[in-house]
Amino acid sequence: MIRGSGEGGTGTDLQDTLRVLSLWFKYGSKSLLVEKALSYCVFGKQATPELDDEKNREVGGVVGIDTWLQVITQIIARIDQCSQTKPSMEELLNGIGRQYPQLVVFPLTVASQSHLPQRQRAANRVLAQMREESDLKKRIISQAGVVSRELIRVAILWNEQWHEALQDASRLFFTQKDIYGMYSVLKPLHTILSDGAERMNVNDFDLTPNERQFINQYGKELKEALAYCNDWENKNKQLFATLKDKSNEFGNGHGAGAANPPNAMHKEEDRLKQLKASNKYPELNSAWDLYYLVFRKINKALPHITSLRMKQVSPRLAFEAKELDLAVPGTVDPNRVGGGEYFKEDVKIRGFAETIQVINSKQRPKKLMVYGSDGKEYMFLLKGHEDLRQDERVMQLFSLINTLLALGTNKSSDQSKTETKKPESKTSYNREQQLYIRGYAIIPLSPNSGLIEWVDHHDTLHALIREYRENRKIKLNKEHFLITNLAPENSGYDLLNLVQKLELFEEVLSVTESDDLAKLMYLKSGNSEVWLTRRINYTRSLAVMSMVGYVLGLGDRHPSNLMIDKKTGGVTHIDFGDCFEVAMHRNKFPEKVPFRLTRMLTNAMEISGIEGNFRTTAEKVMRVLRLNRDSLMAVLDAFVHDPLLSWRLVTTKTESSGNMEEEKDESEKKRKKKWEKAERERESGNMSISVKVKKGVSVFVVSQQVVYHGEVEEERRREEMELVEKKAVSVLNRVEAKLTGKDFRDGEEALDVTQQVELLIEQATSHERLCQSYMGWCPFW
Repeated sequence: MIRGSGEGGTGTDLQDTLRVLSLWFKYGSKSLLVEKALSYCVFGKQATPELDDEKNREVGGVVGIDTWLQVITQIIARIDQCSQTKPSMEELLNGIGRQYPQLVVFPLTVASQSHLPQRQRAANRVLAQMREESDLKKRIISQAGVVSRELIRVAILWNEQWHEALQDASRLFFTQKDIYGMYSVLKPLHTILSDGAERMNVNDFDLTPNERQFINQYGKELKEALAYCNDWENKNKQLFATLKDKSNEFGNGHGAGAANPPNAMHKEEDRLKQLKASNKYPELNSAWDLYYLVFRKINKALPHITSLRMKQVSPRLAFEAKELDLAVPGTVDPNRVGGGEYFKEDVKIRGFAETIQVINSKQRPKKLMVYGSDGKEYMFLLKGHEDLRQDERVMQLFSLINTLLALGTNKSSDQSKTETKKPESKTSYNREQQLYIRGYAIIPLSPNSGLIEWVDHHDTLHALIREYRENRKIKLNKEHFLITNLAPENSGYDLLNLVQKLELFEEVLSVTESDDLAKLMYLKSGNSEVWLTRRINYTRSLAVMSMVGYVLGLGDRHPSNLMIDKKTGGVTHIDFGDCFEVAMHRNKFPEKVPFRLTRMLTNAMEISGIEGNFRTTAEKVMRVLRLNRDSLMAVLDAFVHDPLLSWRLVTTKTESSGNMEEEKDESEKKRKKKWEKAERERESGNMSISVKVKKGVSVFVVSQQVVYHGEVEEERRREEMELVEKKAVSVLNRVEAKLTGKDFRDGEEALDVTQQVELLIEQATSHERLCQSYMGWCPFW
C-alpha cells in the first residue's frame, strides 16, 4: 500500500495515501511499535532494532514528500489527536513545509488560531520550525497571518456581526426567555466594541476607518444598552451566580464545596422560571429599546452597501499587502506538482483591488480581486458565516472522481464481476465525452469564513430564470402564487395531507409552462452549432453531478445552488454543506428525491429528454463509480472520520431523528446514574466534584457534566466518540450500498447499473416526492 501511494498517475495514489494515514491514526495511537513501524516506512529511519532489516530499509524512502501533498488538510486535522502520532505528524508537516511552504502556510495559520490549545500549540511548533529555516519562509508565514486575519475581518464586518447577533439575541430573549443565552451572544461583541472605543485616539491599523465609523454611529446606544444589562445582572447576582461564568461552569475549584450540586442548581433554575413568569425585566426592556433602535438603523443601511473601499475596511491590505512573497490563494495545486522546482514559479500576491463588491444576499459575501505577479487578476468570493472545510474536502473527492472518469473503467476484473458479466472497455469517458466535474479552489480562513475561487461566466439557475421572466413581465414566483391561492385558506399548502398536496401540485404543473431554461439556452446561442453543443454539455454535466451527488448524499439543491456556464452550458454545483443525506433526515421538509431533476431541467435537454444523453451518461458515470468503489470509500472514510468535520454527521437539535434522540436520552440516563454515584461518595467524604453546564450542541445536548476524578468526563468523551463512530459507520454503509447496487434491495441481490439508474430517475421525477418539498426549493421549476 505504501509503495502504491508513491506511484503517481495510477488513479489510486490518493486512495492508498489516505489508507496509510487511516492506519497511522487508528493504530499508531494504540501501539508504539506500530507507530514506529509506520514512521520508519514513511521517513526511512531506523525505529527499533526489530525493524532494522533489509526489507524495511528498502521500503523506507519509497514514498516521496510529493505523495503527501494531496492530504495536507487531513494531516493538519489530526496534529493534536494523539501524543504518540503527534511527533511523526509534525515531522511530516515540517518536511512538506521545507520544500513546499506555500501549500501548508494557510492551513497551519488557520490551525494556529484554533480555540483548542493543543491544536494551536502543535501548529505553532511547525510554523516556528519553518521560520527558523530561512528569512523567506519567515516572511511568508508573517504575511499569511496578516492576510488571513484581515480577510476574516473583511468577511464579517462589525455592522454585519451586530445585525446577526441582535437577531439571535432577540429570539433568545423574547421567544425563549433565555437571558443567559442573550448575554452569551452579545457580551463578546460588547467586549470588542469597548476595546475599539479605547483605541479611537490611537492612529494605527488595529482599528479600521469602517470600525471607527461604527463606533461613532452606534457606540453610544450600545454602551447605554450594556449598562442597563449590567444593572439588571447586578440586581440579580444571587440568581445568576451559577450562570455567570463565561465557560458555563459551576465552579472552577475542587473540593466538596467547590460547586453547586444538581439540587442547588435546580433551585436556581426554579427561581429563574418564577422570574420569567413574572415578566419583570425593566432594565432589560430598556436595553432592548436601544438594541432595537440600533438594529433598525443597521437593517436599513445594509441593503444600500453594495461596494466597499479596501482602505476603509482593511488599511493593511490596501497599503501594506503589496509585492508579497505569499502565493495567491488557490493557485498552488498539489495535483500539478512535478518536482521541487515547481514552486519557484508560484504566482505571488502583488496587491489587492481597491474596491470590494458586496453581493446582496442573506450572508452578504464579498467579491474581491487579487493582483498576481504574473500580471493576471484573480477573483474570489469572500464568505463569512459559513464553514468551508467540508466544501474543501468535497472538492478533493471531485478531483479523484475526475481522475477516475479520465481513466474510464480501468479496474480489475475481480471488481467488475460484482457489476456485470460483460467485460468493460478501458474507455476514457473524460476524453471522449468531456465528462468531468467543474471544480474550484476553496481556502478556509477560519471555522466560519473562507475564500472561494470565482467561477467566471456562470450564473445561478435562479438568477437566469429571474432575468428571463422579468424581461417578459412574468411573475418570478407564479407557481408558488398559484399554489398559495388554490390551497384552502384555513390550512395552507404545508398543512395538507399527501394526497391533497399531490393533487394541487399537479394542477399547478398542468396550467404553467416550464421551458424557461430551454428557451433561454436557445436565445443565448449565436447559432445552431453552439446551441447543440451547449445542450449536450448541459445534459451530460447534469447527469454526472446527479450520480455523484446521489452517492455523496448531497442535498439542498435549490435553484441558487446550481450554476450554469453561459459559454459552455455546463452545470456547476456550489454549497456542499448538506452531505450524507442530512437533508433527507430533517424534521421540517425532509427531501425525498436523490437529486434535482425537475421539469425545467428535463425540458432543457435534447429532444429525447431523459432518455437521451442524460440516461446513457448517468449509467456510464455510475458504472465508473461502482467499479472504483474502493478508491471512493477510502476518501469518504477519511472524510467522515475527520475530527474537524465528523460533528456534522450527528444530528443537531433542529435536525434530530428518533434514533439519535433515544441514544442521547440513554446517554443522559447513564450520566445521571454517574452523578448519583458521585453524589453519594461526595457525601461520604471520599471524593471531590465539580459540575459543568454546557449550553448548545456539541455532539448531543449536554445539560449536566460531572467530573469524577476525570472518569465521568472521560466517559462523556467516549460516549460522544462512540456516537460519532456509530453514525460514521452508518454513513459509510449507506454509501457502500449505493456503490454495490444494494441501496434499493437491502440484503437481496444487487441491482445492475441500468436498474439502479432507472429507479433513481423515477424517484427524482416523482410528483409524489416533489410535492412534499419545501416551496423555496422550487419543485415546480
